[in-house]
Formats: sequence, structure tokens, C-alpha cells
Amino acid sequence: MEQLQINDHYKILKINYPAGKNMDKHFATSDAFIIVLSGKALLIFNEETIELSPTFSYSIPAKKLHMLKIIEDFSAYVVLANDAEIKFASPS
Repeated sequence: MEQLQINDHYKILKINYPAGKNMDKHFATSDAFIIVLSGKALLIFNEETIELSPTFSYSIPAKKLHMLKIIEDFSAYVVLANDAEIKFASPS
């Protein structure tokens, strides 16, 4: 994850993951907006799975636990509140 921009209200991160990798279970402390640049991934919540592909955007509510399963090399922007953190779930 790379922080690209930050101002008084928001920050923009860029995420890049190769095919076959996962972004382990995590949540953000603010609402998060994901904007897919390239590749394909599955956004997995306990109750639903959403396929992410280029030009797709999605709003993830604050503190909603989820993970990403990367299908094709994946790149996306994530927009969060400027003071938000991404917290990973403890391993079981």
C-alpha cells in the first residue's frame, strides 16, 4: 500500500497485489471507497462476495471486516478519511 495524497479531509492509497495473493481480513476505521484500475479480485465479506474489475467502484462501510482474493494482477485506489487506519484481523 502506498499513500499518494492527503489533505485535511481525505487520503488516497494505491494498492497493488499479484494474482494468487490475498489481502488478509481487515477493516478501515472510516468508510472506504475502492476504485479499480486494473485486474480482478473478489471482495469477500462474511455474507457476500463482490467481483471487482476495472472501472468498478465500491463503498465499504467503516469497521466492516472483509478481505480481497486476487484473481488477476490487481491495482486500485482507496479513498479514506485522512485520519483513518486499516487494521488487520488477528490471526486465529
